[in-house]
Amino acid sequence: MRAPNRVTGLALRDSKVLLIHRFRNENEFWVIPGGAVEDDEDPDRAIRRFLQVGTGLRLVSCMRLFEEYDEHAFTWYYYACELEPGEPELGGPDAEAHTPGNQYLLEWVDVRQITELNLYPLPPRLVEFVRTNTGSMGGMAYSENRPEPIAVNDLDLMTQNHLDAINEKRVETITAAA
Repeated sequence: MRAPNRVTGLALRDSKVLLIHRFRNENEFWVIPGGAVEDDEDPDRAIRRFLQVGTGLRLVSCMRLFEEYDEHAFTWYYYACELEPGEPELGGPDAEAHTPGNQYLLEWVDVRQITELNLYPLPPRLVEFVRTNTGSMGGMAYSENRPEPIAVNDLDLMTQNHLDAINEKRVETITAAA
């Protein structure tokens, strides 16, 4: 069995970051939106799925920042993302799990406050990224050693090409069986 992979998406807008404010069993903490990568899923697709389903907003652009390994043998992929304009609405598994005793609240938080929050995960490399890159993705300072942002249209094209290949295979199978 391979180690589980997780993705987290730091959605930035106007010097704020979108976080999930959690209240569970009288504990208060914050998390960065994201979740587990499925066995057959690429992390770049997983972050897109999590942010779109979890916020109800389309992903405009996304850039993988780095990956880290934790003490539980998880590989964490960290992304900086830009969502389309609009207010996010909680969706997907988080919305289904939301109860009075287990709350998930999407909130825009000033990036300068993230080190003051009980935020998990919060690796030092992420803190450094936030300190040096404020504003929206369009206003972020890219250095030459950072990867290029992932074009969402390229992901759409890759997904469409994959679906086309599956459909072609189905047509071949149906034709052969007839």
